[in-house]
Amino acid sequence: WGQKWAQGLLNAGLTAGCSASPLLFCPFDATPRVQLAVFGVRLRHGSSFVPPAATGTVFADMTDTNYFGTKWAEQAYADGIIPACGTSGGKPMFCPGDLVDRALAAYTVVKAKYLLP
Repeated sequence: WGQKWAQGLLNAGLTAGCSASPLLFCPFDATPRVQLAVFGVRLRHGSSFVPPAATGTVFADMTDTNYFGTKWAEQAYADGIIPACGTSGGKPMFCPGDLVDRALAAYTVVKAKYLLP
């Protein structure tokens, strides 16, 4: 039943799925926070938006500027669409591999689309 919804996300450029080769959506997989960051930032800025290069200084647990998700997490946090998951050494943490629950997914969509004041 979900194929048309996954196709809609792909067509809109909001997701690349869980695998590019072969192209897969993985509808029953849970989504990690780093993938929600990409989705939320694209939802906010448009599918062609690419965040600036990562600084690696925003999060205590995301310092690798070569990791694809660092720039997306930094942008999502700067946009206020995904909050920190905690702190370490006085710096926020992003917890990129933590799985997303429905509450955080709803929060991200609402923040990305300015659905509440």
